[in-house]
Amino acid sequence: MSTSSPKLHSMALTRFRSLASERIVLDNPTFLIGRNGAGKSNLADAFSFIAEAMAAPLPTVFDRRGGYRAVASRAGLPQRSREGLGIAVELRNIGVLEKFQATYGFALQPHGDDGFEVQQEVCTVTRGDGSVRGFKRSDTGFVSNPEVDIREPVEERGEMVLKPALEPDALALPLVAGHYPFREVHNVLSAMRAYKVDPLVLRSPQSPDEGRRLLANGSNATSVLKNLARHFPEELPNVDLLAAIVPNMIDVKPTMYGNKLSVHSAVELRSCPIRCRRHVRRHA
Repeated sequence: MSTSSPKLHSMALTRFRSLASERIVLDNPTFLIGRNGAGKSNLADAFSFIAEAMAAPLPTVFDRRGGYRAVASRAGLPQRSREGLGIAVELRNIGVLEKFQATYGFALQPHGDDGFEVQQEVCTVTRGDGSVRGFKRSDTGFVSNPEVDIREPVEERGEMVLKPALEPDALALPLVAGHYPFREVHNVLSAMRAYKVDPLVLRSPQSPDEGRRLLANGSNATSVLKNLARHFPEELPNVDLLAAIVPNMIDVKPTMYGNKLSVHSAVELRSCPIRCRRHVRRHA
């Protein structure tokens, strides 16, 4: 597990499900503690919401959650309030060729029975040399830095810059994600994942797959662990951190049984009734 600072530094939510107005600053790791109904699951869903919005039409992302009005919080406001939903994130230390910081956010307003419109969308990227690139979108208007003609793509410092034609309910960032440096922002946001691992699924023998990406319920965790051990051993789970949960943990590894994989752990029993230097118990 890496101990570096997270690329997603902070997230601000306005009227997202039960979260009327929240801003959290993230560290590695960040733990959320609260009673049932406090909003932990809604906050986790905000990560999934942003990632899905980078890959799918925004109306589809809302439809998966029961529609816009099922997501936009109206807590404490009159029914059918005109106040909308907003999400903003701050990114740090992103980029491959160079490291830079970025902010991105959008605000939506309800429209019609269960529709919405993008009221505002802003993306600002501060590059390593201090220069700033970005765009600002208001309703269907779009202004970029440097500003370019709305009809024609232009060549600017070897980069193709394009001004997108926008639908009222569409985000601009996915449309300009092919252009540097906006693609770096898009890559970080689209790669975010939220997991709800089922302990029973994790404990049961699993069918192997390529193990390149963990499934949401953990049903291919053994394949992911095997893939890490083979190609990225430095990214294996930190046993010392696991030992904080399961005392005396000394090893975790996938084991093949027939055509199924299981996760096995090794725990050192220091207080052993048998007279021996070390007794190790292995269990799934």
